[in-house]
Order: sequence, then structure tokens, then C-alpha cells
Amino acid sequence: LLPGRRANLLHRPRLVDFLHEHIERKLLLVSASAGYGKTSLLIDFAHDTALPVCWYSLDASDADPKTFFEYLLASLCRQFPNFGSRTLSLLSDPAILRDIEVVVGTLVTEIHETIPGYFVLILEDFHAVEDSDEINHIVDTLLRLLPETAHLILASRTLPSKLTLTR
Repeated sequence: LLPGRRANLLHRPRLVDFLHEHIERKLLLVSASAGYGKTSLLIDFAHDTALPVCWYSLDASDADPKTFFEYLLASLCRQFPNFGSRTLSLLSDPAILRDIEVVVGTLVTEIHETIPGYFVLILEDFHAVEDSDEINHIVDTLLRLLPETAHLILASRTLPSKLTLTR
């Protein structure tokens, strides 16, 4: 769920404007130590943008690929209610999770076919799953295949060391 904007939220217009100015990029990385306001900044941006924002707050249990995909689909379905039925049906077969490329490919195909315009996907607290090779592979594949209409923002306490960010 997209967190609500609190009345006492510190507004940082320069950083919000920076996100707006660079949102056309496929990936924006917001990285800072705990307490520096990453979440507050992204909440402010999410409530300020006209683009649909899909929000996924990660925790350690999301390091499981099936869980990750299910909650990723749920975050997309909050903004796009008719999205994800084919990808979700794939997840009912435990063997399919051995082939991440098939699941991500189906997800991306559904994005192309179902989501008509530009949108933002925020993965908050990526550091909670950054040690999972499977999740890094999923995110890497998403970054490679996502259409230009999809924009990913990763928020993390650390720089993701297992993602291929050079692309």
C-alpha cells in the first residue's frame, strides 16, 4: 500500500523535483542510511506525481521468489485491478519458479498488454532482500525487459551490490 502523507512530513522540494526531472529513466536508486528520510521523500514524491505509483515495502520474508512475485503483483493490482492473472496462475506451479525468466517474461508481457500508460514501481527497503540471488536475478531481468512506460525506484540503506546497475 502507498503510505499516507503525514501532516508533519518534511517536504524537500529540491529532491522531489530531482525525482520528477529524472523519472523518465528506467531506474532511480535512492540510497542512504537509516533515518535519512528515504521513505518520506518517496511518499512525498508519490503523492506529488500524476503518474500511478505502485508501492512495495520489502522485508526479509520477501526474499522468497514466490512471495516476492505475489506481493509485486498485488502492488501492481492496487493501481491496475485487472492486472496479473496470467502471471499469478504461473505461480501455482512450484516448478516454474526454477525458471525466473519465464515468470518475469509473462509479467512484462502483461504490463505491455494491460497497463496503458506510464507508471512508477517503488521497491522500498531493498536492503532487506539484497542478499537473495533469486530476487536480484528477478530485478535484473525486470530492468532489462521492462517497457519504457515502467519506471522503477529502489530505496535501500545500501547500494545493491548484486544488481547489474551498469546497464
